[in-house]
Amino acid sequence: MFNCLKCITCTRKKQEVEASGDSKSGASKLLGEGGFGKVYSVPGGGSNNTLYAVKVAEPQDHRQLERLEMEILIHGSLQHDRIVRMLDWVETPAGQFYICLEYCEKGALSSYAAQLKEEKRYMDSQQIRRIFRQLVEGCEYLHERCIIHRDLKPQNILLTKSLDVKITDFGLAIIKPGQGAVWASVWGSPGYVLLEPRYTTAADVWALGCVLFWMYAGFVAFPERNIKSRNHQRKVRRLSTLRKTILKFSAVTVGDLLLRLLEEQPEHRPSCAAILSHDFLRQDGVLVDKDVHTRDRAVAKRHAFRRPPFYRDYWAELFGR
Repeated sequence: MFNCLKCITCTRKKQEVEASGDSKSGASKLLGEGGFGKVYSVPGGGSNNTLYAVKVAEPQDHRQLERLEMEILIHGSLQHDRIVRMLDWVETPAGQFYICLEYCEKGALSSYAAQLKEEKRYMDSQQIRRIFRQLVEGCEYLHERCIIHRDLKPQNILLTKSLDVKITDFGLAIIKPGQGAVWASVWGSPGYVLLEPRYTTAADVWALGCVLFWMYAGFVAFPERNIKSRNHQRKVRRLSTLRKTILKFSAVTVGDLLLRLLEEQPEHRPSCAAILSHDFLRQDGVLVDKDVHTRDRAVAKRHAFRRPPFYRDYWAELFGR
């Protein structure tokens, strides 16, 4: 078992790396940062050449401490191929937390898509279908255990070297006390959450729809910067416009699935099990052929520098088959 005390020694070297600008020293490298801390890649040390991701967090108040402890409790209990593994964790006398996680070579889905765009390439329909299926499988595992992630977005979806999906960042996750329980507090990223009076696992399903839209369109469907009632009304109006375009799609395309995922009423959204049985995910490698892949890329290129409200033209051309 990897010893997290070694992580502490390695992560302290980050200051030397940042000061010298030396990225070849074998010490830690900053992978990303969020509201609760920073994440570094850390070598195992000695004869262990394995890389690990180490989250370094230092709660500033009692509320942050409770959230971090909940994150460790939830994440540490999960064992699934579509969930980033938590290997170990430790708290230092100074109050810092070091959480050792499985390292994913390709990084976040958002970074992977950005890299493809720089290379003037795009994820084709078959690749999107594979990634989305694995994402739903991980989400189904969480929901079966009464866990709501509450922050599903491309930045929290990691990819391994073989482009397998791993869900990460359980900082906002909660455990429902029962199947009928709901939560009223609003959490999550503005572009991937809908303001609702009560929250269930359907909130994650909405986020899945937003991620699927983003993978195809290349931009966020609901680009609000905060979660407020006025932004909620904008989302509802934009959703109405999207539905008019999506209604043109046939039942076996992504359009039909998007209609179900981006349903305003949470009780009408499908479960993860129902999503996995949808024709869009059941016909991998059959529904979309090489000619369609070529067409997808050509359409995406023509609309690459356009912004809403031009997305309606993009959707109509790309999916109005």
